[in-house]
Amino acid sequence: MEMHQVRYFLAVARELNFTRAAEECNVAQPSLTRAIRQLEGELGGDLFRRERPQAQLTELGQRMLPHLRQCYDSAMNARSLAAAIKKGEIGSLRLALSSTIDPGLVTSHVVELGKLFNSLDLKLLRGSASEVLDYLKKGEAELAIAGPIEEEWDRLDRWALFTEGFYLGLTAEHALAQVPTATLDDLRQERLMISTDCESTEGLLALLRAQNFDVTRFHEVSAEPDLFSLLEAGFGVAFVPHSTQGPPCLRRIEIVDMDLQRTVYLYGVAGRQRTAVAGAFIGTGFAQWMDRRHAEWLEHQIEHGGILLWVRTPDAEADAVQDVARDAVEQVNQRRMRNEAVQRAAPMEAVEAHRRAGAELAAGAISPETTA
Repeated sequence: MEMHQVRYFLAVARELNFTRAAEECNVAQPSLTRAIRQLEGELGGDLFRRERPQAQLTELGQRMLPHLRQCYDSAMNARSLAAAIKKGEIGSLRLALSSTIDPGLVTSHVVELGKLFNSLDLKLLRGSASEVLDYLKKGEAELAIAGPIEEEWDRLDRWALFTEGFYLGLTAEHALAQVPTATLDDLRQERLMISTDCESTEGLLALLRAQNFDVTRFHEVSAEPDLFSLLEAGFGVAFVPHSTQGPPCLRRIEIVDMDLQRTVYLYGVAGRQRTAVAGAFIGTGFAQWMDRRHAEWLEHQIEHGGILLWVRTPDAEADAVQDVARDAVEQVNQRRMRNEAVQRAAPMEAVEAHRRAGAELAAGAISPETTA
């Protein structure tokens, strides 16, 4: 299988017409047809039904399409990355963030990219979920980070970065600021502010309606800076994603009986060649986000009851317990395990797997979720 055969196949799959595909690839139609026939011979079946006026993908063609597209994208990304490293060319990153994504999620990765490339030009776009999708469609953004995008587009690739909940944001002077947790019933007399650009707003409103809240008494705010300005002024309270830092004066209160979460995704466009900078951003960013979520999970476990710590030592169990207790651990519960069971327990392997995932994703070894 040669890359030009894959390129011709993808062109025909897009155009569903051999003549237009040949024109797109700047090759004579007999040459394109011959290459497709050779590819079909290697794969053991027809990839297209030759119908007029349009060709149609066979079942084999439909199943091969995502794999061959990924193969071609990976090859192009590798070629672009090699050329960038060799030439030291100027890098450019066109990135779109939804209005509810904290820019702190990407700033460290952009700084690292600036060290990898001689000169990095950054274009950072902001908007609602639908606006982010438009940026991707028009090519104004190469990558995007947002919550769930409900609008359907068959060329939209996405990779889940993390799932998070929401906290209640309010000022230090608010009565609820003195307690670590609250319930939804505690908010019935509060004026809530709703971010109209947040992808989870409809889910939040549905949850509140189910709890018999009057959803007509809310303040609506579209811009996140405006939301925080009003919170600082004490003009109500608001539900804010955990990854959003907010101003230092903002108090974060957990609502114990509210089951509301969102998944944040990294988005790209299937079939569109990615620049070297975008490939590097995917690889380094994906790994670091996974490690960040792992660290936050450990912190959450410690705050809400503790963690299970595996200690492997050739000495007696009592020595290990003494070593752990000396490091200010408040309580240690000792359990004996057979050596083979301990060998099977390798929690740090999960962390290393996350690091490897970033490199594999950039190389195309991990398939994105393709929305249909």
